[in-house]
Amino acid sequence: MTQEQRTFIVLVVEDSPADIMLVRRAVRRCQYSIDLNTVPDGEKALAFMRREKEYYCAPPVDLVLLDINLPGRSGREILEEIKADPVLVTTPVVILTSSSLPSDVKGMYARHASSYLVKPATPQAFDKLFGSFGDYW
Repeated sequence: MTQEQRTFIVLVVEDSPADIMLVRRAVRRCQYSIDLNTVPDGEKALAFMRREKEYYCAPPVDLVLLDINLPGRSGREILEEIKADPVLVTTPVVILTSSSLPSDVKGMYARHASSYLVKPATPQAFDKLFGSFGDYW
């Protein structure tokens, strides 16, 4: 199977239906075949990635799009937990948030985020993002 034929599993961790809709629209324009999965909070994201609870049949995740501001635990905490887990540590995590504060950007990269997009991200930003990760897929 070539890269063009493979379907990539992307997990969107986002509690805003409007933001999820924007991501879905951008993904439809992408040159890669992407299976977009969504969860509204960090706990469900970890369960999905670890295939626990109701997500025991979840596919392995190729990329996570993670909001910083989530109900319950913050995206900062979830990123730290992903990067501390020996099974999940290599999963690329892209921050997708409305904050462009330098402290947030620097803090997320310090926690080993793979990239950082500010909402509302344009379709062109998603094309560039998926294209750059496509080099590794």
